[in-house]
Amino acid sequence: MNINRRTYAIIFLATLAAVLLLIDGCGSKNSAAPNGATITINPSTLSLTNPYEYGDVTEFYSAVVKYSDGTPIPYTGVIVTGSFAVPVVSTELFTSPRYQFYNSANMPVNNGFEGETDKNGVFQFSILIYSEVTLTAGGPLFPNIFTDNILVTSGTAQAGTTINVTTQ
Repeated sequence: MNINRRTYAIIFLATLAAVLLLIDGCGSKNSAAPNGATITINPSTLSLTNPYEYGDVTEFYSAVVKYSDGTPIPYTGVIVTGSFAVPVVSTELFTSPRYQFYNSANMPVNNGFEGETDKNGVFQFSILIYSEVTLTAGGPLFPNIFTDNILVTSGTAQAGTTINVTTQ
């Protein structure tokens, strides 16, 4: 009788494990977009002149991930990066970050952060562009001047938006 109970218990646990694995794999959230998918970012460019005259600037972005047929991809994972965002990875001794990413919950996040599109295939985030930066650790402040590309990636799909901050 004990062999039968043990056999039934093993079969039950194996079946339960299989069902749980199938449920987890079906419609799993935060997977990457499939090959052929596209991403569009709005706005596609941002140009600022003399931001030190009016202070730090916040810009809001939306990235839409779509299948190759144009249908939005809900709940798919994205990665957002920018060369001059916090923290800056550089071979120089010190490179001041030029802007800070904020996720869709308006919380500051590091460069290379991950997110997920909503049910309409849209991922929203923002950046805070500093009006002034320092060129050395603890050094004096200077106007923030830079050009950078923010990249949004999901699987093999990738799109970029350009930031250009200048002085006159």
